[in-house]
Amino acid sequence: MNTKEVILQTVALISFACFATWVELQIIGAPPEIVFLREAKLYSHMPAHGIQALEDDELAGHGSKTATLPTVDNYCADNKCDISDLLVVIYISAETTKELFESGEAQFIDARNREIFLDGHIPYAINMPVSSFSAGWPDEIQLLMKELKAVVYCDGISCDASQLVAKHLVRYGFDRVLIVEPGFPGWEETDGCPVEQGEGNA
Repeated sequence: MNTKEVILQTVALISFACFATWVELQIIGAPPEIVFLREAKLYSHMPAHGIQALEDDELAGHGSKTATLPTVDNYCADNKCDISDLLVVIYISAETTKELFESGEAQFIDARNREIFLDGHIPYAINMPVSSFSAGWPDEIQLLMKELKAVVYCDGISCDASQLVAKHLVRYGFDRVLIVEPGFPGWEETDGCPVEQGEGNA
């Protein structure tokens, strides 16, 4: 097979792959977008419509990327949608996290690595770092119940692990996924929030 035939064959294979991908998207549709929002009382001093309502100089004064997210109510009002029709992940405060913990309405997922988890975590939290998804769905995901809210946390606004794990959970089928915006540091700083060390009771 000469060089020209190799090139033609390669082009044909690429074209077929592109066509197959196009057909797949027409049949099953593109992966649905996951919308990230914030609860109304998180950054309550910020414009409820998010980043569009901020001037550049105002935005520069806020270090948290979640501060510029729209609230749930305003996103739905602006986009004329029902929250139940969306794949949504909502950032919540440490105070709301504590309320969910005390009510028993949620399960907690620690997205940090194992060593940090063992040093201290929210009681009963399940350790599920981003790396555990590298080979597919981790065994720990079977410990979660879809009827409960799934609250994910890592080390706060400087850490993206909770957002990445939250995306995996949504794609697995969880429809009530929340992220603790201040992360575990925010939990520790909140009065009355217990901390567990070691393997825990999960």
